[in-house]
Amino acid sequence: MNVFSLLSSEFVCSRLFRAVRWCGGVYCPRCGSRSIKGHGGYRCGLKRYFCRSCRRMFNDKTGTIFHYSRLSLREWFMLMLLFLGLHNSSLGLSWLLDRSPMTVFRALRKLMLKLNAGLKSRNNSVRIKHLCRESRRRAFRRRGRGSWIHDEPAVFILVGRGGGGDYVPSSNVEAEAAIKIVGRRILKNSTIYTDSFKSYLGLSGLSYMHEYVNHSEGEWVRGNAI
Repeated sequence: MNVFSLLSSEFVCSRLFRAVRWCGGVYCPRCGSRSIKGHGGYRCGLKRYFCRSCRRMFNDKTGTIFHYSRLSLREWFMLMLLFLGLHNSSLGLSWLLDRSPMTVFRALRKLMLKLNAGLKSRNNSVRIKHLCRESRRRAFRRRGRGSWIHDEPAVFILVGRGGGGDYVPSSNVEAEAAIKIVGRRILKNSTIYTDSFKSYLGLSGLSYMHEYVNHSEGEWVRGNAI
């Protein structure tokens, strides 16, 4: 069967969703009771139900990431197919679905959190601790700075305030390497602006004016140093 035939309309998607969600029979998502009776229709083939145990109503979407979403079920299914199966970006999905980037971003975030995937960075630290596991690292990337041996050489980037720049790969980031690169490319008595990395701290004693900012202390601007 062609997968796109399952996404041909909102009614088809609703029927597919109901068949998957209630494959073991309808139950109340709040109390778990199976003492349920129908309570009319609800948007494009979906249904409402009444729970005789907790005396509350619910519908096919209640308790899922689709509930109260701006996206239709058809848009949700297309989003999951294109994102999880074909690895489209959120901006690409925004264009394909004709939805705002923020709407698509929130939908993808709900999806990834539901799958317990993509939990990285400080914004998800509480969820990561709740799952009792370490935060995810990108693929097989090594911790710390790159190295020449592992095909991840350090690169010194020199950018002039008046324009122009130079990219210089280096086998290490020690002070000797930094001084050698600067000495060959920057005129004496020039002013050099850097961060507070220790390899740069010896530049002021080599006929250069050296100004720097300390990012570790939350300092991003000091005079002309940025």
